[in-house]
Amino acid sequence: MAMDKVIADSTTRENFNMLLLTVFAAVALVLAAVGIYGLMSYAVEQRTQEIGIRMALGADQGKMLKLVLGQGMLLAAIGIAIGLAAAYGLTRVLAGLLFGGKGD
Repeated sequence: MAMDKVIADSTTRENFNMLLLTVFAAVALVLAAVGIYGLMSYAVEQRTQEIGIRMALGADQGKMLKLVLGQGMLLAAIGIAIGLAAAYGLTRVLAGLLFGGKGD
C-alpha cells in the first residue's frame, strides 16, 4: 500500500472531527450573529420615540447611527472581556487537569 494511502487512512477520523467542529463553529457564529441582530433590533425599537425626538431637535442620521452602534459595541466589548477572562480562567483550570500538569 502506498504511504500516501496509509497516511490518508490514519487521519480520516481526525479530518472528519475537524469538519464536524468547523460546521458546529459556523452554526454557532450564525446563531450569535442572529442573536446580536435581534438584540440590537429590539433596543432600537424600544428607543424609537427617543430617536424620533432627537432627530426632530436636529440630530442627523449619522449621529443616531453612532449612538446605536456605540451602544451595541459597548455591549459587545463587555461580552468579549467577560468571555476572554472566563476562557483564560477555564484554560488554566483544565491545563492543571491534563496529564497532571500544574497549569502554569
